[in-house]
Amino acid sequence: MRVYTDGKRHVVVGPVGADFFEPGQKGRRAPLWSAQPKGQGRFWSRDVLAVVDAETTWVARDGRGRVLGPDGKVIAEVPGLLIDAVGLDDGRVLACVVPPGQAGAVLLVVDGRTPELGAGRRLDLGKPGAAPWPHQGGAYTDVEEEEDEAPDAPPGTLAQPLDGVSGLAAYQPVVITRSPFGIAVVARQTGLAAVLSPDAGTVRFAFTVPSDPELDLVGTATAAGLLLVATSAARSSSAYHLGPDGKAIATQMKVGKGPALAWSGALVDETRAILLGDGALLELELATLAVKGSMPFEERPGGVVTLDGTPDELVVGLGHAAHLVKRKGRGKKTLEIVVLEPPPPPKPPPIPVGPARRTGSPSLAALSRTPSWEVAQGEELTIELTIGNQGGEARGLWIELGGPGAASIEPVRVERADQPEAKFTSGPTGPRAELVDALVAAGFEPVKKGDPLPPAPALPLRLVLRGQKAGQGLLTIRVGPRGLDGTRGSSLLGRNVTVR
Repeated sequence: MRVYTDGKRHVVVGPVGADFFEPGQKGRRAPLWSAQPKGQGRFWSRDVLAVVDAETTWVARDGRGRVLGPDGKVIAEVPGLLIDAVGLDDGRVLACVVPPGQAGAVLLVVDGRTPELGAGRRLDLGKPGAAPWPHQGGAYTDVEEEEDEAPDAPPGTLAQPLDGVSGLAAYQPVVITRSPFGIAVVARQTGLAAVLSPDAGTVRFAFTVPSDPELDLVGTATAAGLLLVATSAARSSSAYHLGPDGKAIATQMKVGKGPALAWSGALVDETRAILLGDGALLELELATLAVKGSMPFEERPGGVVTLDGTPDELVVGLGHAAHLVKRKGRGKKTLEIVVLEPPPPPKPPPIPVGPARRTGSPSLAALSRTPSWEVAQGEELTIELTIGNQGGEARGLWIELGGPGAASIEPVRVERADQPEAKFTSGPTGPRAELVDALVAAGFEPVKKGDPLPPAPALPLRLVLRGQKAGQGLLTIRVGPRGLDGTRGSSLLGRNVTVR
């Protein structure tokens, strides 16, 4: 989960997509992906949120970046893998991406409305020297110091892929945060930490810190330098306030009673920092990193925690829900917490009155609108499908792939307009995707001679496949209604698929 607020408008990237909360209006939702089952991987979903302006927003989950327009509709896809990004104040975006055809993650400043990576300005942070590290302990207790621990990476590269792993999982996190004092970039794999000017025009300073694959590192630019929070796999956190030369201004080997979980960094002003620890909102004095206040926060995280706003009025994202938090009372030690309720799902459009619709079991008919099923290895093939129905209403669909051609491709996802996408899993007879909330209206009874024929019910789908190994063979696609036995009511289509 990632959150954004300007004090009036709030944006939350969460379990099923992006939620927008405008002043004086009900929230609205842009569904983009399927919600993960409770307790199954949601904690580690790597979400991205970069608000470009009031009409344009970048979002991503697990590397797939999209640009949303003013109505929440996808207006562009971000090429390559999007690891993290922040919006700048002039319509541009600072993004950490792995461009198509490349192996390393780089920093680019690109136009927020037309994400053409080739036209972006690349920021090269070089190979800065190591910070004079204060001492071991705290979150670093189990980290072994090795001079060659960070992998060899070309200059300007923030992360290199791990062997034998594909997609975003091959890259360790690079976290980009914004504060009133600049932009912080911290890369876990290389230990590189840098602070840029607020417009990303200049690199103010950069150095490396000890890193480890089991250590989360998040930085926040401060008036004096960089506040770095390290959280270990054992979920203990330490904080380090470092100057531009990497020397410690202050250290705190244990932040609160548990992990400081915020991936979006701390919220800071000239003298204070706010973090969310284990069951409390913590206020730290930047000069000493002493905990000056601990305000109970009983809502428990169900995912990666992120913060945005000011130390006194902020939005807290807990992975499964977002909260608007205001500090009030004497010493501002009382928290007023309001849940940002996601908007209700839209009502289905009314079905126009016309000829009687059929009842009983569905009888589906699948048609491919893509004439050529041909793709290169590693590239994606999108097959446009139309699902018709000559029987009763179908609530929920399943899609199964089969035939010899299935060995040459990798099923990726099934897409629907304005609805969450569906992923493939291993089914009894082949790869299978479930569209639990898909609806195909019932077909019509025969009309009287001379009466106009109503438009046949049709549900458009996009089946996305990836070429896996060279070959050619028959690929079958069977689409069936959920709730019926076997293949009853299903439709089968097939065509030769060629992987070059």
